[in-house]
Amino acid sequence: MGTPERLIDYVADIWVALKGIATELDSWNSQVRSGVITVGAKMTTTEATDIPTDNVPCRVDWQDRLGGTIQHSATDTTWSVEDGVGNPTTVVTVEPDVSDTEEETGTCTFHESTGQFKLVASTPGENGEVRAESILYIIVPGSPAVGVITLSPS
Repeated sequence: MGTPERLIDYVADIWVALKGIATELDSWNSQVRSGVITVGAKMTTTEATDIPTDNVPCRVDWQDRLGGTIQHSATDTTWSVEDGVGNPTTVVTVEPDVSDTEEETGTCTFHESTGQFKLVASTPGENGEVRAESILYIIVPGSPAVGVITLSPS
């Protein structure tokens, strides 16, 4: 076997190895790692924030390890509401949008005129449940509308 044939064999071996690596990386990256919950209008803060008692739409967008969007059909989202220390609370509820079969959108409905809460969305991930949590909201009637929260895995 001459030198050109050996080079072609080496290139072919490298190509096969790279295809295998790419397949593994794609599988590794395609799992849900984090989420972004949007409540009403846009906002970029990590501090506890006042929110009016107006019912508002909410949404979670799940992301892979590299920040790419995971298709909603690939997730099974469950919504819950917690107080400032992580206990369940009923000051608001999230009603998933019945027209959205993927359950990533809904309406945050207020049941109290005071209190604190954070929205929690969860979906199965590669190594168990992945949670997306909003910042802590403080219910204050008449306060300005608020919105987008960027999250990291918990």
